Amino acid sequence: MAWRGRIFSHDRFSSRGEQLILEALHRDHIHPLTKTDVVLETTRPDFLFPDQKLAVYLDGPPHIKNPAKEELDTKITEKLQRQGYKVLRIQYRPPLGKKKALEIASEISAQMRGRPC
Repeated sequence: MAWRGRIFSHDRFSSRGEQLILEALHRDHIHPLTKTDVVLETTRPDFLFPDQKLAVYLDGPPHIKNPAKEELDTKITEKLQRQGYKVLRIQYRPPLGKKKALEIASEISAQMRGRPC
């Protein structure tokens, strides 16, 4: 499926901000699996790079300063790390505009290529 088709099919399952990030990644010729494509350890990463073993989660308000969510996120992160995955958690506050989406896409690209952000 063409990348634009993937973005539109991604539409039912993600926020507009996530779509903006996906568009930015595709412009850089980076094509992750999305949460519609894979379940990893009972969770769906927002973006997954299986070859690089990188799982990306966008943590919005339900995850921020919520002890129960933070505890679950920590357990998921630790479990994935034990399996050799690098887990990138990016906190944001909606609405996620184009500028912030580009910043996040840049951070993901840097992590994918093994560079610190």
